[in-house]
Amino acid sequence: MAKKLAGQFNKEKIKPFVPLAVALVLIILFLYFVFLPNNKKLQKLATKVASKKQLFTQVERTSQDINLLNENIANLEKEVSQLEERLPEQIEASLLIDTLKDITQESKLQFVSIEPKNTKKYEQVDQKQVYLELPITVRLKCGFNELMDFVKKIESSKRLMKISDLKIRANPQDVWGHDVEVTISTFSALKE
Repeated sequence: MAKKLAGQFNKEKIKPFVPLAVALVLIILFLYFVFLPNNKKLQKLATKVASKKQLFTQVERTSQDINLLNENIANLEKEVSQLEERLPEQIEASLLIDTLKDITQESKLQFVSIEPKNTKKYEQVDQKQVYLELPITVRLKCGFNELMDFVKKIESSKRLMKISDLKIRANPQDVWGHDVEVTISTFSALKE
């Protein structure tokens, strides 16, 4: 009888917890068979979405870079066109010397010598264009301010010219004057 009482006593104590245990088992089964697989799918989808967003951002940046490069190309083409307008179609050393005379007409520059250098030839095969560079070395006596004015006039000349070499030495006979050697190049286009 004691066994019967003990079995009933345990059953009666356990009875209120049976629905709770069943609910707990059902929750565990739900989590294991429904929630966890769906959660893994959601995580995979979230990873794919993040990856696609990153790819979209990269494509968007690339598109902006392409637009910027196209703008730069257009600006460079415009600049090339403007520079080509400044190129004479034939090369004459006298044109460069005349230009230098015009530039220095009102300055206090004193020409010592003008020495032509070897002409350089540049070919653009794709455009069937040949450009010539005619460099000359000019030796001057002048002050620093006059030299800066001369350089500024060369750089802003109507003819396409560049300064490729500039040497300044002190002149012991003239405290404010300098011995200057400058290599100036002018360019021209040749039609073939």
